[in-house]
Amino acid sequence: MLDDSEGSAKPTERLMQGWIYRETWTTEEALFLALGISPDQETVEYCLIAHAARLDRARRDGMDRATPLAWLWWGERNGFPYHHEWWLAVTPRGPIGYDGRHFAFHRKEMLSDAYLRFERQLITKWARMPSWTPQEALDISLNFEPFTSVNWLGEGPEFGPTIREREDRFKRLNRAVAIGEISETATPRDYIRWLDRAGYIVSEAWRRAVGLLEGNDVPDQALAMPSENEHLRRELEEKVAELEARSVREQAELKALSKENQALRHQLRDRAEDIDALRAEADVGAAKYQEAMKTLEELRESNEGLKADRDTRQKKAAQTRRIVSLQKALLAAVVDGFGYSPREGGSGIAQHISDAASSLGFSLTAQTITSHLKESADAHVSQDDWEHLYPRK
Repeated sequence: MLDDSEGSAKPTERLMQGWIYRETWTTEEALFLALGISPDQETVEYCLIAHAARLDRARRDGMDRATPLAWLWWGERNGFPYHHEWWLAVTPRGPIGYDGRHFAFHRKEMLSDAYLRFERQLITKWARMPSWTPQEALDISLNFEPFTSVNWLGEGPEFGPTIREREDRFKRLNRAVAIGEISETATPRDYIRWLDRAGYIVSEAWRRAVGLLEGNDVPDQALAMPSENEHLRRELEEKVAELEARSVREQAELKALSKENQALRHQLRDRAEDIDALRAEADVGAAKYQEAMKTLEELRESNEGLKADRDTRQKKAAQTRRIVSLQKALLAAVVDGFGYSPREGGSGIAQHISDAASSLGFSLTAQTITSHLKESADAHVSQDDWEHLYPRK
């Protein structure tokens, strides 16, 4: 059973998200939102003219600025209802009598003379009761005369949604009693407070009847024992005096701390200057270190180059020694085997060696052999040794 929203504009989700969390709406804003129009649009001025009478009525009712929920009820009472999406968005409890799945009443029924007349009868009979039971509290919250049957099989109305909602509220109240949120037998005021905290909208008539003034939830003890006001006033004065004395002490401590903080700030400034000087020295040391590392790297590269040159010279010397040894061996062989003499040229010997090389598979010309023999003879054997080996005739 849902409330009839025919004639009211369904708002967009973006529009609701932008306005449901604001504490109050102005008269103009409330009008635009009821029409499903964003008050921030530039083309809304025509609505003020078309609905001037409603704006005047709202101002006469003192609704220059009010909470979103207050505007929803004002619209309901004055034939200018908001779409039910606004009711579901403005408060998690939804429209009055709504638990998320079904309604006990239409909002229009809640504002009808018959409903209000029966509510006044219940207030006359039950508001002055010393206590209510959970079953009585829930029946009264639905504007029904409390029944004595545990299964709630009294007279109507007993249509499906109403029974389901009463059962849901009763389950929730049982859980609240189980954890001590409210006593199983409590005063009407305590039950009205619990119904309001639980998310069920309570009418102004019931709030006034149980002593809950609008915007001021006065404790039972304050109403029942006004003589304690003087005692509370004295306690408050003592607390104020104690707080003033504490404030004086704290101000003195703050002053001392301020001086200490000033000294600490000077110390920190000196430390900062020392740190800056050390950092500058460290930067100079780092630069010197980098320069030394660069020089060391250059020396290392130079040393490696010198080492490479030394190795090359050693290799060349070894190669030269091998060549000299081979030249000496060749010269000794041809002298011993063929009686080679540089004076005679040794062309026949060279040709004989060239032929032997050909038979071994490599090519050496007699001219090349003669040149090598002549070079070796000049380099390694003196003329005296040759004269001694081959005397002239």
